[in-house]
Amino acid sequence: MTLTSGNKFCSACGNALLETAVVCPKCGSPTPQYRPQVTSQAKSKTTAVVLAVFLGPWSWLYTYALNSYKFWLTMSVQTLAFIYFISVFIGMQIKLSAGTAVSDDARAVVAASLFFGLLNSAFWLWALLENAIKSQDFYANYDSK
Repeated sequence: MTLTSGNKFCSACGNALLETAVVCPKCGSPTPQYRPQVTSQAKSKTTAVVLAVFLGPWSWLYTYALNSYKFWLTMSVQTLAFIYFISVFIGMQIKLSAGTAVSDDARAVVAASLFFGLLNSAFWLWALLENAIKSQDFYANYDSK
């Protein structure tokens, strides 16, 4: 092993280096030729689909960097729908405890329950279909940046 004609030396310790040295063999400091390997954060399509089957919109956390807006949109809408459902249900309970008729309120609770259930099902289906339709390349080349 011969040293380069340009007398390449380590900038940290002054040790003479080979022309092809990536790090100094004496102190371990990187040379200008050092190029850290960028690791890809590959994901699995199978994992994404299984998460969507069992967790629905929560599966977007798996690819959060690209799907954060979908996750927060669905969580916001579901939270508002749940608050509406709870308020209708509590209103019916208040009328029941007061001894007033609740037939209209009972229908409102059923309607709110149906709305909340259909909304959750729609978001679940959206997450499942989107994860299933995306190509394997999307997951294999996933980059969170």
